[in-house]
Amino acid sequence: MPTPSISLSLAIAGSHSALAAVAHLACIAIGPQAYRFMGAGERMARAVEAALESGSGL
Repeated sequence: MPTPSISLSLAIAGSHSALAAVAHLACIAIGPQAYRFMGAGERMARAVEAALESGSGL
């Protein structure tokens, strides 16, 4: 049986992983502004804008 400190560490790691997944999904849903806010860079944000304008985005 895991010790309480190990269980707490796993719970914290799992919650951080879930938050990172939600942040990535938010970037996809919100668009270029979210990519810029999250620090993906201007090149990535422009690529998303181009994909959305061409109709190949989500």
